Amino acid sequence: MSWLSNILTLILTTSSYFLIYLLYLKYFKKRGKLFWKRIKFNKKHRTLNTIFGLGIILCLCSSLALFCFNISHRIAYLNLGISGESKWIYSNGQKYLQINAENNYDLGYHTGFHLSSEIFKMRFLLSISESSFGLSYSEMISISEQYLPYIPQKYIEEMQGISDGATAGSGFPISFTDILVQNVIFEILYGQINPLSESIDFTLGCTTFGSKNNDSTIIVGQNMDLVKPFSWVQSFILHKVGDNPYIFTYRIGGCLALPMGKNEYGVTIITNLVQTRLVAPIMTPTFVLIREGLENMYNIEDIYKNMFPENKSAYSRNFIIANTTSLLTVESLPENQTLIYPNSTVVHSNTYTNPNWQNYLVDPQYSKDRQVYAENLLNLAYNDNKINNDELLTILKDSPTICRDEQGFIGMSTVAFMTFYSFGLGNPNGHIGIIPI
Repeated sequence: MSWLSNILTLILTTSSYFLIYLLYLKYFKKRGKLFWKRIKFNKKHRTLNTIFGLGIILCLCSSLALFCFNISHRIAYLNLGISGESKWIYSNGQKYLQINAENNYDLGYHTGFHLSSEIFKMRFLLSISESSFGLSYSEMISISEQYLPYIPQKYIEEMQGISDGATAGSGFPISFTDILVQNVIFEILYGQINPLSESIDFTLGCTTFGSKNNDSTIIVGQNMDLVKPFSWVQSFILHKVGDNPYIFTYRIGGCLALPMGKNEYGVTIITNLVQTRLVAPIMTPTFVLIREGLENMYNIEDIYKNMFPENKSAYSRNFIIANTTSLLTVESLPENQTLIYPNSTVVHSNTYTNPNWQNYLVDPQYSKDRQVYAENLLNLAYNDNKINNDELLTILKDSPTICRDEQGFIGMSTVAFMTFYSFGLGNPNGHIGIIPI
């Protein structure tokens, strides 16, 4: 469809310039001469006069060309034959996007169209972050393409749908490779690039909590801590494809799913990153494993096995996997995992509790104080052998260690949160939405 948008841009721009020229000849030619005489630098400042005039013309022509370019892309990529429906829904002041579609391409198109602003801003953020990431955007694309053979066709179609929908929604070209990069950016950074670094990446900050209560109920939750600009590009989506179950997931940009989500069977997955010195294998990206697990499974052991094909992980991290009756925690290296079935409470931060894994950490002391502090908070709340959703939200609100808001434009901040029952963009001290499944 890019060829159509290019043709439309050429037609619209040429037609607009020609129309303006005709209007100029008929109505503004004489008035224009009078205007230049009145501004009094005809004779004295002839060069300045010329530069000023050319500058105005150039700005007007450029603005018009950009406008035609934008309109052309909106028209060329508009698809009125998309199945299903999509709408924004508000829950206690928090919003999420609900999408029902018959196939993955149509799901992607709905997603891209509604999240076009977030996707475009994510593309911009990645471009301007090249120096801090230590690699160019073209290098990000090159690495991301290595993951393509591991992505099932239906998700490739969904990413293409997001690309087309985001282009139609924003009016600016968002390519398939832009969406691919946004889907594997954590694999690129924490699986391939950062393990070679000698310093910790301070964008790490999530804290996850789980509790198996004495009445056999389960509660889990986490804060999502990222640098503040990522708050511009985030969303929650409730979606359903065909006869698959409803899935509720946290997203940034055009990502198909991050490991913070829940399905209608009650299975919930939460996570945090750990920076180690181990480069991860190129393998099935996390978004595929999350989507496949939540779309097809309700047993936490099956979710675990799906998340770690051949005991491999695309980057180092921790998981808490739960349903209404079971709780499992996983500490993961790229090719090894530690599994625990907690009898009471569990906390994960951006480190490992496994004493044998401390040498793998880039900074063995990073997050240790927060780990102990979070464990004490959770144990204090568990004094009656039970933690409910409100008590967990109170822990997530704890400032400044758990709920973070560092100074500065690129300071670390709690940008989103989720528990078994609640969700929100921003931090838990604001509006708290109810998960609709």
